[in-house]
Amino acid sequence: MLTSKLDESPIIWFPVACFLVLFLVRKVLWPTVLDLQEPPTLRPKIPLIGHLIDLIQMGYKQHVKNHEKFNMTAYSLPILGSKLYIASSPQLASSIFQKRTLSFEPLIDTFVRTLVGMEGHGLELWTNPEFRTAIFKVLYKGLTGPSLNDLTISGVSNVASSLNRMPLDQLELKDFHCWT
Repeated sequence: MLTSKLDESPIIWFPVACFLVLFLVRKVLWPTVLDLQEPPTLRPKIPLIGHLIDLIQMGYKQHVKNHEKFNMTAYSLPILGSKLYIASSPQLASSIFQKRTLSFEPLIDTFVRTLVGMEGHGLELWTNPEFRTAIFKVLYKGLTGPSLNDLTISGVSNVASSLNRMPLDQLELKDFHCWT
């Protein structure tokens, strides 16, 4: 009697079997490895894609919500078998950027290629290891300590002078923080 009911409902059992197989394949191919030096992991409600859905729906507000709910200076979000590390403290973010062992070169390559639109000879020059070493030396020296303070003061002064030139009747703020 039980087998006859199971035979009659392949529509239910097929998706369940597929989900079970995918779950087992994921566990075997991409096991979750917890490293003691990593920040704590916030588990998603929906495995694999939960945090991705939240990021798409809520954007930066997801990080604000997580910070208010868990009050952590750093945490990691598992997304599609990878991990996204979040630093919600300005001091921690600053120390991360000042570490010489941390490399942002792969991200900068993507930025140069896609957002800046560099191609041809400029991209060849950028991918030259000698050129990159020289550029990163300048960046690391120029974007730390007093040099960074001077750059920040200059940038904030330019923004302030631009805002001061705007007439008040043109100043319409719908969501001031949406650009961050």
